[in-house]
Amino acid sequence: MCWQDAHLYHFMVGNRSEGLRFYGDPDPLDIDLVQQAAGEFINDLNVPIDHLLVNRNDWLRYEYDFGDGWIHRLTLEEIQVQPLKLARLSRCVAGRRTCPPEDCGGVPGYEQVLEILANPAHPEHQELLVWIGNFDPKLFDLEAVNADLVESFADKPKQPAKKLSTPEGLPQT
Repeated sequence: MCWQDAHLYHFMVGNRSEGLRFYGDPDPLDIDLVQQAAGEFINDLNVPIDHLLVNRNDWLRYEYDFGDGWIHRLTLEEIQVQPLKLARLSRCVAGRRTCPPEDCGGVPGYEQVLEILANPAHPEHQELLVWIGNFDPKLFDLEAVNADLVESFADKPKQPAKKLSTPEGLPQT
């Protein structure tokens, strides 16, 4: 996949009349504890996506790279029953086209990238190929996407808990 989780992002659930909730990483966004406590912004690591998308046709918005402004609508189209060992495994069942390169300038910039790629005589064609490498916008590699999902969401080995020392003069528990 082209995007490397190098930019700020958030998920948006609900609407203004019912209440809009944001899920993401609060640290780089400088989200304060008051906003988190009020439920306006929730750390996405604490909420599995299946708690947000529960029923068929439930949807949420996902924004990636606030500078480029990639906004997606994610819709739960179907719920498939799986064997228990696969139930928590993130996987993609279908898709179309590859994602745009990082930092290409949002939709207008990506349209320009596609124009330049389609025209080998364009003065920026060679420079663009050096920047994005072997890029085929029509390609969708389901196996590669699922390999990336396994790598990204596989259970990570837990770090041993650090032993806290007791300050002098206090009883050990």
